Amino acid sequence: MKLNPELLKSQKSWPAVMYVCQELQSRGHLAYLAGGAVRDALLGKRPKDFDIATSARPHEVEQIFQNTVAVGKAFGVIVVIVDGPNDARVSLEVTTFRSDGDYKDGRRPDSIEYSTPEKDSERRDFTINALFYDTKTEKVIDFQEGLQDLLTHTIRAVGDPVLRFGEDKLRMLRAVRFAGQLGFKIEDTTLAAVKKLHHEINVVSPERVTDELSKIWQSQDALYSFMLIQQTGLAHHIFRGFSFLKSEKWLKFYQLGLDQIARDAEFGWRWLAFCEMATRVKEKSAWSAGAAEILKVFSNFKLSRDLLASIDFSLRNYSDFEKRDTEALLLLDHRNGPALLQVASLERKLLGQVEYYENFVNRYRELSGTNGFLQTAFLNGRDIETLGVGKGPIVGELLKGVYKAQLEGVVADREAALEWVRAELHRHAL
Repeated sequence: MKLNPELLKSQKSWPAVMYVCQELQSRGHLAYLAGGAVRDALLGKRPKDFDIATSARPHEVEQIFQNTVAVGKAFGVIVVIVDGPNDARVSLEVTTFRSDGDYKDGRRPDSIEYSTPEKDSERRDFTINALFYDTKTEKVIDFQEGLQDLLTHTIRAVGDPVLRFGEDKLRMLRAVRFAGQLGFKIEDTTLAAVKKLHHEINVVSPERVTDELSKIWQSQDALYSFMLIQQTGLAHHIFRGFSFLKSEKWLKFYQLGLDQIARDAEFGWRWLAFCEMATRVKEKSAWSAGAAEILKVFSNFKLSRDLLASIDFSLRNYSDFEKRDTEALLLLDHRNGPALLQVASLERKLLGQVEYYENFVNRYRELSGTNGFLQTAFLNGRDIETLGVGKGPIVGELLKGVYKAQLEGVVADREAALEWVRAELHRHAL
């Protein structure tokens, strides 16, 4: 298995990578590419990020390069910042070869010891991530038979998988993520270790779990990853707000809708669509019976305040949106309306009602202006007040009512709208 150097050289940050490696090498230090970049290049993919492993100690790296940040100096990690093309700056993690001590917190080693490339490879999570690439000789360095596992499409822990997962519990979720992302199978002993230790995923922070789940959604085969999450027992702890996960039936609903979920959409919206399908296992409306359960699950993850507000908007307004009336048009005009439409449409597609919202969306477009939003209202609050209506909730109610009449074609201009309001005031003796 050979690595095509052109895949590396085609990246904008490659000159910066070569500069850092050459500077280290010219001073007698080893400097290799490490981890995911080597794996991806061997698979014929363009690496997104580059990490460099070196024999230079952290203080030596700081002495060699002018612009550095000691983000993890205690663990041998220094970020080197290099000027890139078009005044851009490239940040590269440069890590000293090391061996790790015990991991008492299930995430970081309590101590480290600077070591050799071979010893450094022994601390890494999976064999396919334990590869190095010497930019000087353009050769791949493999101490853990990672090349063979790449050829056989295998995810295998380095050394004893129980020890590897005990060191950093998130590695269990990373294993199923890589399986879906790369289309690989998890080696039997490694998979058995995940099933044995699945409950320990509870010690991992919600932020780290959310980040991994977000990457899973964008995987080549996200369904495969979710099946593994279910089969290994990880689902019980990660999605602990969902009682239905005791059944595998939810996977069928997920599979039906997977292709309808935008891979580049925000994590929360993809997850909301997933929840909508999953709660159908109960044969009840996800939005009425399952809303509280969905929100419980969201509380387990660290999502942005804006995204949570958007999700809350969809859950609260879904039943009204289903009516496809003028009220629903106003919901669609909301900044979160398009996302609500996407998720609502997904449910109808699963029911075989592909065209359920088609006429409704066409009507919205017909009533929309060139800016893509509904036509401007004929009246505003001041217009209502000029008719003798005092300030208060009644103004908003009248504005909403007359705007609905405008959208329904009952009033055709400003004067007709004012007349509609006068009639309402007279009818209710206001």
